[in-house]
Amino acid sequence: MKKKTVIKAVIIDDEPGCVSYLSMLLNELCPEIKIVATGNSNIDLLNIINETDFDVAFLDIQLVSENIFDIAASLENQKFKIVFVTAFDSYALQAIKIAAIDYILKPLQQDEILNCYKRILKAYSLNPEHAEVHPEDAKILVRQGDKCLFISQGDILYLKARGSYTDIIFHMAGQFKTMSLCKPLGILEEEYNKRLFYRIHKSFLINVKKVANVIKTDIYNIKMINGEMIPVAQRRVKEFLSFIRQPDEIS
Repeated sequence: MKKKTVIKAVIIDDEPGCVSYLSMLLNELCPEIKIVATGNSNIDLLNIINETDFDVAFLDIQLVSENIFDIAASLENQKFKIVFVTAFDSYALQAIKIAAIDYILKPLQQDEILNCYKRILKAYSLNPEHAEVHPEDAKILVRQGDKCLFISQGDILYLKARGSYTDIIFHMAGQFKTMSLCKPLGILEEEYNKRLFYRIHKSFLINVKKVANVIKTDIYNIKMINGEMIPVAQRRVKEFLSFIRQPDEIS
């Protein structure tokens, strides 16, 4: 793909305040992105597609009485990339079917915009040395029944085995949340980034960057940032302390 010098973007959102705020964030945080058009409806988007040359579309999903997926067929096989920006977490599966490169939940956070920016740069081979997605930025799709969420691996605190199920505890929109997955912990351990996650116990896989403290009493316990205390299996203590490389912080 030919390297671009400027990435042209459009924003579709039925709330003018959201258009303005996203425009401000993109202007301040994403110097290679230039906003070339905005709109508030599906009709606006179709008109922009027909009249404007652009590379990426930031699309709200629920637009007053219509839904962006009402024109999903028109979005297929388009040359532009799609980023969904929405207050709803229930459309993730439909977003995947349209091959969206990101799915950002409102209220917008600067770190989410920056992570999305890296993906866009990488997609267009622009400043690739600065566009690497770090392990904590990599997103996974978590499904529970009909509900789907995109979660950054860096936002996961830990995973807890529960028979053939696994509880995943993560941080999103300022809250700690839990979802139950129909997948054993051993399989998830293989799927998650091994630079971030460590199996400290047969029942727990933790994100080492979400550890608040390592506490030694009769046994070693890990205190996570949500206050949860998790035991370290005795046979894993030495290897775990070496893994996190912070033995001097033991209290």
